[in-house]
Amino acid sequence: MNETIHLLMSHRSIRKFKSEPVELGIVYIGGIRNNPEKVSELLELPHLVYPLFGMCIGIADQSPILRPRLPRNSVLHVNRYNGGTSQSEAIQTYDETYRKYMKERTGGKRETTWSEEMIAKMKKPSRLHMKSFLQKRGFLTDEDH
Repeated sequence: MNETIHLLMSHRSIRKFKSEPVELGIVYIGGIRNNPEKVSELLELPHLVYPLFGMCIGIADQSPILRPRLPRNSVLHVNRYNGGTSQSEAIQTYDETYRKYMKERTGGKRETTWSEEMIAKMKKPSRLHMKSFLQKRGFLTDEDH
């Protein structure tokens, strides 16, 4: 599911808002998945539809530094997976960029890399309710396998 979310969040049509003359800001709300049942009820989502994230669009009242993203060639693979050395090098480079970003963003309180954060995140089970939620919505059925 994380891959789906990252793909959607990087979609060009969403980023278009930042290039408009009004300079609209965008904030994504991944916490929508913390209680997808409630969100689905509130939005009256039909069967076979589920919420991935929320997106707020408006005129920003702050100008935070932009979070760096993994290079496109690290996340977009056409016709086959292009891993290997170039993938490892891209992640190492991104880790250093991310470390500098975290240091600046936190005023020197944190200097973690993206890889360190992902390892810590994957060690802890999270959103365990999503599987049963998706099954209730008509996904992850025996026919999907």
